[in-house]
Amino acid sequence: MGMSAPVADEQSLNIARSIWACFNQGTRCFKGLLNYESIYRWYIGAAIDSMIRDKIMYAELRPMLMDKSIPSDDGQRLLDLSDQMKIILEEAEKKKTELMRKGELHKFPFGLKVIYCTPRSIPKSRMRTELEDCIKLKLAYPGLICGFDLVGAEDRPNNIGFYRDELLAFTKSCETLNIRIPFMFHAGETLLDTGGSRDPKNSNLYDALLLNASRIGHGFSLMKHPRLVEEYKRNNICIEVCPISNELLHLCRNVKEHPFPQLLAAGLHCTINSDNPSLFR
Repeated sequence: MGMSAPVADEQSLNIARSIWACFNQGTRCFKGLLNYESIYRWYIGAAIDSMIRDKIMYAELRPMLMDKSIPSDDGQRLLDLSDQMKIILEEAEKKKTELMRKGELHKFPFGLKVIYCTPRSIPKSRMRTELEDCIKLKLAYPGLICGFDLVGAEDRPNNIGFYRDELLAFTKSCETLNIRIPFMFHAGETLLDTGGSRDPKNSNLYDALLLNASRIGHGFSLMKHPRLVEEYKRNNICIEVCPISNELLHLCRNVKEHPFPQLLAAGLHCTINSDNPSLFR
């Protein structure tokens, strides 16, 4: 007997919105605690240690990079995004050297990269600035920046298509500069998939496909779109599945209701991800 998908009624949506509000409050608290030079350094090293314990050999960080600076320890300087990327590289190299000295480089052989993230709630003018900053970081750190993502609750404005012109201009700029920054959008992390509206034309899953995303985060609602499933398969788009996160945000009541088995049975490429492990434990 198959399990039915959860119904996107108003009560379910209100619960999800309330949990998102708590989640956003938690991330704001984290940023206030971590956005200082020495603690930022410590956090990167501690995160790598945690990955090693979990036998993770390669990681892609999704830092929110709209905050353009963090204070130095002495409070006399502001470290910009380039400084922050340098800290990440230095701490990763320090960990690599430490592992080599112990003969344990095999525990984290492939290192880490960064997906540039910015919220989907900002105005178009600010999005243009974010995309420009992403390109600047890619040119300065070509081996570190590996993608671009829009993050935040999908049941609130804006959908990916709201930034269509800005994202297409970004793609054109990357082609002109002969660099590659693939889109790795959060999409379908919702019961509705209508991009913060009641209009099905605002589907982030459709927008991600039209903008040639190489991967999408979550894809919880993808199985509601049989045609999209076939297009995702044809375009070899990978789904970053996050079952625990989806349960905690009440997209499903428990992992037994999660569509992951259906995604696999449909022939889609999937990866299983922790999503916010420091918050969700």
